[in-house]
Amino acid sequence: MNTRLAILMCTAFAGTHAHAEEAKELDTVTVYGKKEASTTGSKLGLGIKETPASIEVIDSETMERRGDSTVIRAVTKAAGIIGGSSGHGTAGNYSVRGFTGYPGIDFLQDGIKLNGTIFSKRTLDVASLDRIEIIRGASSVLNGEGSVGATVNLITKKPSFQKEETELGMKVGSHDSYRIDFGRAGIAIDDKLAYRIDGITRKIGSDFEGEKRELDSLSASLLYKVGKDMLASLSLEKTSDEGTHDYQGTPLVDGKLDRSVRKLNYNKLADGVDSGDSLWLRQGIEWYPSPTMELKNQLYYQHADADIRRLFLAVQDTTDPGMVNRRAYDSSQKQIMLGNRLDLISRGEVFGRANRFLLGLDVSRLALTRQQSTYAGRILPTPMYKPTELYYRDFFNAAADDYKKPDVDIDFKQIAVYLEDQLSLTNKLKLVTGLRYDRYDIAWTCQEFCVAGSGFRS
Repeated sequence: MNTRLAILMCTAFAGTHAHAEEAKELDTVTVYGKKEASTTGSKLGLGIKETPASIEVIDSETMERRGDSTVIRAVTKAAGIIGGSSGHGTAGNYSVRGFTGYPGIDFLQDGIKLNGTIFSKRTLDVASLDRIEIIRGASSVLNGEGSVGATVNLITKKPSFQKEETELGMKVGSHDSYRIDFGRAGIAIDDKLAYRIDGITRKIGSDFEGEKRELDSLSASLLYKVGKDMLASLSLEKTSDEGTHDYQGTPLVDGKLDRSVRKLNYNKLADGVDSGDSLWLRQGIEWYPSPTMELKNQLYYQHADADIRRLFLAVQDTTDPGMVNRRAYDSSQKQIMLGNRLDLISRGEVFGRANRFLLGLDVSRLALTRQQSTYAGRILPTPMYKPTELYYRDFFNAAADDYKKPDVDIDFKQIAVYLEDQLSLTNKLKLVTGLRYDRYDIAWTCQEFCVAGSGFRS
């Protein structure tokens, strides 16, 4: 929605004469502004100024101008959020408002919570994102448990019935890095069917020896006008990434940072694995039966896999300061999530005052299977200034087998009912209230690993 403001500028000049000269009217200057609404701070479609929360919106133009090509780079430039990559993909490792790790910062994609393990939330490029919305502070009323420090909503680009330009970008950088992205939106049938396709392929290099990551993503979506009061949408997104020698940290030397080891990579595992795949399917319906009522429904499905075998410890050996201790682990997880979200929004009056009301229902089921090692492998030292490459099996004792084993099967069912209301007490004073109820049903089945008494049950 564009708002328009016309400004008339007049200037009068007074000379040394006894009378003022006639005022001269200048040309009219028209300033266009865009009213921004946040779907993260409210599901009522309120503007940012109408939402009683600290909200920041980073649009695609801003990310492009700042060179923020990944979600982590964009989010860590938001006010009050620090952190970065920890090998844990989108979730990264953040600190916000006194909270570090989980629960702290919650991630959504088009309003859908990215559940699952930290490893199933893979590295994401921003090429297919229209904007990133960030709400600082607790927002559990809107998004459920975990939203205590901040909530980040990744809003993807969508088709529309407006003319849009084709996007094509190519960048190359140091360490054999490159990024090629493509975006195309159009109208297949006038005022009936619109589409959008976004694709990206990239390789990310690093200052750290041997570290690199390859990422590919393809998304496609359709928008179909069923009738004058109803829209239907269908979207698909497939992403995959694979990393090599993911940097896990720099050891302190005698309690201080030694610049001579700053760029050394101690995660040098010859048979290391760090890969992930994700498939998202979403089908939406928007129905506007009257000017004061709208009904939105979204059916969503996700299938995600992650496989990780890496070194994760790099700490100076206290008994032999010239050595660095390393440990490793082997893990994989697969998750399938299926859910449906239904929102009913009504606009009317209460006691003669304008009022907006929302009632929502979100039902989902997450099935997660995890395999991992018992972490019983030995700590192996390596020279501080010349870290050696080794195989995962080198950590085993002669009779040990510490490759990943079946761990747990988790069946997580959730039902959430929520409501939100905005009452206009005056033209400048509005009262916003919210209420949410979540019910969880969790079935935790231990496999060989946790039955063996390893203690890793959470």
